[in-house]
Parts: sequence; structure tokens; C-alpha cells
Amino acid sequence: MTRYALDPYELRDLALQHVGKPVPQIAADLEHDLVAKYGNLIQTDMPWVLTPAGFVMYQVKMVFARRNEYLGLMGVPVPSTGHTGRHPVTYYDTILSGASRNASATDLVATDVKAGDFLVTPPWEAFTANIDDHIFFLEYCRGPLATIMPFGLANFVFGTLDLKSAGQIMRTNATLNWRSRGVPTPYGDDREV
Repeated sequence: MTRYALDPYELRDLALQHVGKPVPQIAADLEHDLVAKYGNLIQTDMPWVLTPAGFVMYQVKMVFARRNEYLGLMGVPVPSTGHTGRHPVTYYDTILSGASRNASATDLVATDVKAGDFLVTPPWEAFTANIDDHIFFLEYCRGPLATIMPFGLANFVFGTLDLKSAGQIMRTNATLNWRSRGVPTPYGDDREV
């Protein structure tokens, strides 16, 4: 059985306490609460970085990463449209501010996603998202993280030419992975939603 350091449902419950606050306050208060709950597992000294994954220019602050899981605060402060990509990982997103309209290949009508919602995107599932104002969320990901790196890096290299941000993402990921060596992994495989 694969073991994990974090539980997506504990993270959801913690994050939902911050819905309705201004985004800068959500970020600061959520970081504080994550450190209070998980201690030095959470690293708040990482930079905010731009990442063009799925052609949406996200702002992301990764606070935990190891070979098979990561946790980050993410947002888009401006209107945008993009695609999640298809990955062999599970994403758990707790929406804290803003909204989007999402649709998979079989959805002929979009689903409205808003603050307070909890989205689980299973492995190899994908959807398009239309953010008409802004969105801010806590993202937790489980699975083989090395397999998702090309998705973001390809857009850095071939789309935005933002090699500075690509380097920052890679350094942040490497730093967090190094710091997470030997962390306890009390949680087993995914629970049902």
C-alpha cells in the first residue's frame, strides 16, 4: 500500500474555515493553520511562482512536496481559460475564493464551481475550466509526481518562454522534496469521496 504524509479530507476541513475572507488573508491564515496542524512538514519560506500549466497562468506557492504528493496554495487573479491535462495522479482542490465553470468531454452543460466546493479529479480524468473573474484554492495532489512535470514544463519552454519561473518551480520542488525526507506517512491509499 502506498503511504502519504497528508490526508486530503483533513486538508479540506482545515481550508474551508477560510472561505469568505479576502485572498491575501486566506493565504496568510491558511499557512498559519497548516503550520499549527502539521508543524515543520509545512514550509512557508517558498516563493510565489507563476506556472502556465494548462495554459492558465497560475500563481502557486508550494508548501509541501515529496515524490508522491504535494500541497500548494494556487490562484488566478484574472479571467482565464484552460485545461487540466490528463495525469496518473489524483487532485484534491478546496475552492476558497472565486469561481469557475468546468466541463469534461462528456459534459454538454458546464458545472459551476464556487468557494466552499471540494473537487476531486481522479487519475486520467480531465476538464476545461473558464475562470470569469478569479479563483483561489488549496491543491493537494497524490500520485507519481514525476509524471506531471512535463505538463507544466512544456508550457514554460514552448509557450511562455518563462525559464525563470520554470527554474523557480524546479528549485522549489527539489527543496521541498529534500526537506521531506523521512517524514512520517500515516495515511494509506485514497478513501472514497
